[in-house]
Amino acid sequence: MERRKLGIGIIGCGGIAQTHISAYQLCPDVEIRALAEIRPEARERVGRQLGVERLYADYRELLAQPDVDAVSICTPNALHLEPFIATVERGKHVCVEKPMGISVAEAQAMRRAAARAGVIACLGLPFAACKKAEAPKS
Repeated sequence: MERRKLGIGIIGCGGIAQTHISAYQLCPDVEIRALAEIRPEARERVGRQLGVERLYADYRELLAQPDVDAVSICTPNALHLEPFIATVERGKHVCVEKPMGISVAEAQAMRRAAARAGVIACLGLPFAACKKAEAPKS
């Protein structure tokens, strides 16, 4: 019996979304199923690149898709909170780009919302394991 693929939605189709897309493409049990982006040209370009047909200007339409299990939030930093809260309240797992929020209070609210929803929330730290990003030794 074939395993069901994990359905991914991506909110925000700017530069950092390409990092998430590249990582998802390495996972055979993952399928990018929907994109949300307010800029039509970026939404259409990334949709064509991936062969994704479900493209939305409003991320809430993406969250309403029952086959989207998890979401990457790749919006500008100041725009992480609202889609994060909406994603976890829909019972979907979420990966949000760093910084999680624009304040400690915002990040704490996001953490609490994910815990209440019982979903997995992760923070994208692309350089956490990168040798070049380590602090120089004196």
